[in-house]
Amino acid sequence: IDSFMEWAITRGRSCDMYFHNLKFDGGFIIDALLKKGWTHVDDGAKPYSKQFDTIITDAGAFFQITLYLKIHKKRYVKVDIKDSSKKIPLSIERIAQAFNLDTLKGDIDYHKYRPEGYEPTKEEWEYLDNDTLILAQALKQTFSQGMEKLTIAGDAMYSYKETLPENMFEKLYPTLDRETDNFIRASYKGGFVYVKPEFAGRVFEKTTSYDVNSLFPSVMYTAYQNRS
Repeated sequence: IDSFMEWAITRGRSCDMYFHNLKFDGGFIIDALLKKGWTHVDDGAKPYSKQFDTIITDAGAFFQITLYLKIHKKRYVKVDIKDSSKKIPLSIERIAQAFNLDTLKGDIDYHKYRPEGYEPTKEEWEYLDNDTLILAQALKQTFSQGMEKLTIAGDAMYSYKETLPENMFEKLYPTLDRETDNFIRASYKGGFVYVKPEFAGRVFEKTTSYDVNSLFPSVMYTAYQNRS
């Protein structure tokens, strides 16, 4: 972690970096930054050199860590560390298959004892290289198709807006006042499921359960189609 942070901080130019499951690696990155004397930018405050900010939900989902290296002619030199699993929510092995990549994920002994100072074998280095190449090649494909937003949902929303006539999105979905917006956002965490007291502890047969995926965006789409 120390050598990685030193490399990231001393690059001297802005760039994007991706980790597949940033929540795991992000904990080490933030810990290393704080130990090196970096400080977190307060909400709404202007960032300065050796400061960082984060996009982390109250549920602990990591989306981005931004390192502000320096300010050059009123422009920031910064490193944006992003979560590739928010762009491609698949395992590395499934990414290689889904994107029809020539590079395939190999296999190593996960249970092998590796003491401090252990030197990886040639096969282990190849395994790590393939993991990196698979993700890099898949991200390159998504970027080449214009999907450059932070998440796959952001890409979908951008594509949806591009299908609408000019200013139609604002007309269909006007900006809400803060009170209404805060009230509605509470529903984003999902529905509330409970057992009606008179049915608790009883066994029922010939029942049906519905768990509808992507109901909200599908209604958005069909409502617009019917409206037009």
